[in-house]
Amino acid sequence: MSDNTLKPWKVLSRTQDYECPVWNVVRKEVISSNGQIKGSFYVTETRPWVNILALDEQENVILVEQYRHGIEEVTYEIPAGVVDQDDFSGLESAKRELNEETGYESSRWTWLGKISSNPAIMNNWCDLYLAENCRKVNHQNTDPKEEIRVHVVSQDTFIQYIEQGKIHHALALATVSKWLIHQDRKS
Repeated sequence: MSDNTLKPWKVLSRTQDYECPVWNVVRKEVISSNGQIKGSFYVTETRPWVNILALDEQENVILVEQYRHGIEEVTYEIPAGVVDQDDFSGLESAKRELNEETGYESSRWTWLGKISSNPAIMNNWCDLYLAENCRKVNHQNTDPKEEIRVHVVSQDTFIQYIEQGKIHHALALATVSKWLIHQDRKS
């Protein structure tokens, strides 16, 4: 019986072509496991991320509204961010991001899983969390270059926002998928 499973490609060399505070662009010279394909591929290397589906004590969804430079639009999203080098874990980052972006804290955290951000061109992973029983404990403490408004909406409104395309961030939608699976398994 033959094994038809693809094997990882071998990286022959790696060159950092561009560096900035958020990511690095790396050119990799690679060869396929069977030796038949060889070439250059570009990868964006960045730190891990976290996404948080946050529910308040009435099970309303806590959203953030912010301008996104990539698409040059204001978006509605769930709280999210980068795992800082000073953070010890994804959970610690998630707690920090929720508090910084919204002023909320949670008494109940559930890890929903880990997803690859965009495995075709990125090297990082994103941890997904459910934060329940969130309550407002202080004002936002956003980064100097962030402008974020907080919205608390019912779960029905949240789902409508997704259906209408008002919430369209792929990682946020992946978090919602994991949350729905989690909800289904609880019932």
